[in-house]
Amino acid sequence: MEKVILFESTRHAIRAEKILKEAGLAIKVIPTPRKYSSNCGVSISFSENEADRITALLKERAVPFSGPFDL
Repeated sequence: MEKVILFESTRHAIRAEKILKEAGLAIKVIPTPRKYSSNCGVSISFSENEADRITALLKERAVPFSGPFDL
């Protein structure tokens, strides 16, 4: 199952994308799904089995996010 993380701003989403790609994770930048409210129109989707690693990396690097949520 795919998961999605939301961000407070596009700046946070871009920073998260860079961090996660540098870590070699398979992610995809997508428009924020309408069913989730967010200040930012950009989200990142990824495989459910990467959720723990992705959230740990973003917390470690102090990137504010919400989720992960089911896509």
